[in-house]
Amino acid sequence: MTEKNLYKCPHCACIFLTQADLQRHNATFGTTKDQHEQKYKKTHDRLEFGFSDE
Repeated sequence: MTEKNLYKCPHCACIFLTQADLQRHNATFGTTKDQHEQKYKKTHDRLEFGFSDE
């Protein structure tokens, strides 16, 4: 597999094998950098610390 076959999220370090996976990722975390950062922080806090600021 080459880098040409990969789909990189423009807002974070995530890389996907299919465009459909990238689209699902963006549907989950948002399509802007601010949405991505906010939802990533909430998810990380919930998974690592058992809480988030929701």
